[in-house]
Amino acid sequence: MASGNRHRFVIVVVILLATFVAISIPLYYFFGEQLVRDIYAGKSLGILNGLITQQAQYPVEHYIQSFAESFWMRIVGFPLTFLFAALVYNILKYFFVRLSSPAVAPSTDHETPFKYDWLLALAIYCLLTIVYFYPCLSTMNTHVIGPGEDNMSGFWDLWWANDMVLHGDQSLTFAHHVYYPQGTSLYYIAWSFYSLAVLYPLRLFLGPVSAYNIIVLHTFPLAGLGAFFLVRYLTRNSWLALLGGFLFAFSPFHFVRAQHHYHINNIQFVPFFVLYYIRAVKENTRKYLILATLFFLLNAASDWNYMFFGLYFVVFSYIYLAIRNLRLIMPDLIKKSATITLIPILILSVWLVPMMKIGLTNKEVNLPGHRSFVADLVGLYLPNFYHWLGSLGPLAKINAMYQGNVWECVSYLGLATIVLVAVTFNRLVRPAAPYFLAAIAFLIMALGAYPHLAGQAIPIRLPDQVLSQMPFFSNLRAPVRFMTYVYLFWSIIVVMAFQRLLGSVSTPRPRLVLSVLVPLLLFLDYFNVCHDKTEVAAPPCYQAIAADTSSFGILNLPEEYVTSCRYMMYQASHHIPIVNGATTRKVGKSLIDSLAMNDLDVQQRQLVDDKVKYLVVHKNLLADKVFDLAAYRNHYGRFYEDDRSVVFKVY
Repeated sequence: MASGNRHRFVIVVVILLATFVAISIPLYYFFGEQLVRDIYAGKSLGILNGLITQQAQYPVEHYIQSFAESFWMRIVGFPLTFLFAALVYNILKYFFVRLSSPAVAPSTDHETPFKYDWLLALAIYCLLTIVYFYPCLSTMNTHVIGPGEDNMSGFWDLWWANDMVLHGDQSLTFAHHVYYPQGTSLYYIAWSFYSLAVLYPLRLFLGPVSAYNIIVLHTFPLAGLGAFFLVRYLTRNSWLALLGGFLFAFSPFHFVRAQHHYHINNIQFVPFFVLYYIRAVKENTRKYLILATLFFLLNAASDWNYMFFGLYFVVFSYIYLAIRNLRLIMPDLIKKSATITLIPILILSVWLVPMMKIGLTNKEVNLPGHRSFVADLVGLYLPNFYHWLGSLGPLAKINAMYQGNVWECVSYLGLATIVLVAVTFNRLVRPAAPYFLAAIAFLIMALGAYPHLAGQAIPIRLPDQVLSQMPFFSNLRAPVRFMTYVYLFWSIIVVMAFQRLLGSVSTPRPRLVLSVLVPLLLFLDYFNVCHDKTEVAAPPCYQAIAADTSSFGILNLPEEYVTSCRYMMYQASHHIPIVNGATTRKVGKSLIDSLAMNDLDVQQRQLVDDKVKYLVVHKNLLADKVFDLAAYRNHYGRFYEDDRSVVFKVY
C-alpha cells in the first residue's frame, strides 16, 4: 500500500472510530440502563432477553453495573485506545520530524560558564532549602518533616537499621518487633541503602530525628546541583543552569515527597545519571561510562523505583537513537547500556534475588495503585493541594476529585512554565525536540493504566496496564513517580524556552526586564513553605509498661494504617514488640490479621496465647472513629491512664 493511500486509510479509520464513539455515548446515556432493565424483565427482543437468565440470583443493578463496565472498557475503550495511540504517534512523529540534523550538540554560542559556578549554585540551593523548610528547622531534633503519615514508618525504617541492626542484634531482613509475634520479612520494605549509608555516620553525632530530617533535606541541594550540571552541559550557560537546577530540585513533586517518603525523595542522582549516560553514549571515554554506571547504582540504592526508571530511560534512549539513526542493532550502544545497568544490578542481586522470590510467591505484596496513584491530566496545569494557591475554593474542589491520596497525584508542571514554553514553542521545538520526546514518554508512563481527567478514568489502555500485570514489575504501583523524569526533561525544555525568549529581544532594557521577571514568575509558581511536622516523642504510658522486664508484646488501638505508622514511630522510643505494623509490604499472616475486634472474650484468648500482655488505647486518636472504650474498660483491668492513653493488662 502506497504511503499516501496508507495515510488516507488511517484517516478514514480514525474518522469512523471517532464517529462511532460520538454516537454510542449519547445512546448509552439515554437508552443503556433502560435496555438492561427491559432485558432483565424479559420485555426486549427475544435474542436479547437470552443475555440475562439468572434473575433469581442477581438483582438488576448487578447487570446494569456489568453493562456499564463492558460498555466503557470494551465498546468505547478499544476505539478510544486506538484514537489515543494515533494521537500519540502523530505527536511523537511531529517532534521526530523536527529534530535537528545532525543531533543537537552542546551549545557553544552562549555565555561561557564562569569559574566555580557550581559552588554558587550549591550555596543558592542550600539557602532555598532553608527557606522552603524554615518552620521545621526549630524542631529538627524533636519533629520529623511532614504531616503524620508514611514519614512516621520511614522514621522507623532508619531507626531499625541503625539502632536495632547496626548497633543491636536484629536483622535487616526480618523483624518480630512489628506484626508480633509472627513478624514479617523486611526484604520488601522500601529500604534506601544510600540513605542508610548516610545515616550511619550522621548518627555518630546526631539523634535519630535530626538525622532523619537531614537525610530528607540534603537531597534538595544535591538534586539542584545534578540538574545544574546537566543543563550547563546542554547550554554552556551557568545562569540558565542555575534556573534549571531550581526547577528540578524544587519541583512540586520533590517538595511533597520530602514530607512523606524519605526514599522516593531521593531524586538527587537522577540528573547525574542522565548527564553521564548521554556523555557515555556520545563520547568514547571510560570515565563517563564509569560515572554513568556509578550513578545508576546510586539511583538503584536510593530507591528501587529509580532503578526501574533508569532502565526505562535506557530503553527509551535506545528506541530514540534507533529511529534517529535508522538502525535496529547498535552494538556499541548495547554494550555501553548493558555495562551501565547490569553491573549495578549484579551488585544488588544479593538483595534483589530473595526479594524477587518473595514477590513471585507471595501475592499479598502486589498492592493496587496503577489506577489511582497516577498523574491526572488536569493536575498537570492546575496547582496541587500543597501549592499556595491549591486551597482556593475551585482549585480545592478539583484537587479533591483526584483518585488516590493528595501526595500521590502531584504532577503540576506550573502555569508560568507552560505559558513560557507555549510562547516560544516555534523557536523552541527543534533544539528541544529530544527532551519533548523524553518528557512525553515518561508522562505516558506516569498516567498509569488509564488516563484520568479530574479524577475520572478515561477508558484508554496505556502501557502501564501491561506493566501492572507483569510479575515483580507490578510492584511499581504508583505510576505518578515517573514524574521525576518528566520534571527533569521539563526543566531542560523550560530553560531552553527562556533562552529563546531572551534571544528574541535585541534591546538591552527589555532583555534585562525579562531576565528578572521570568525567573521571578517561575520561582513564585514553584515556591512553597513546609509548615507540617510530626512530633516523635512517645506518650508517657510506654514508660509505665517498660518497668515490666518480661518478654511480651503490646497491642495499640485504634488500628488503621496511619495510626500503625505512628505506633511504629513510638517503638523507636520504647523498643517493645507491637502487634501492629505498617511496613511497605507485609509478607505472610500475623495476629493482627485475625484478631477479633468485636468479641473481647475471643480477643483476650488470642492475646494471651500470643503473649500480648498489654493493650494500649490512645484516647487522643479516637476522634471520628467507632470505638467502644467503655467495653474495654469493663472487660480488661486498667493498668495505667492519663489524658492521652489508657493501658489495659491482658493477663
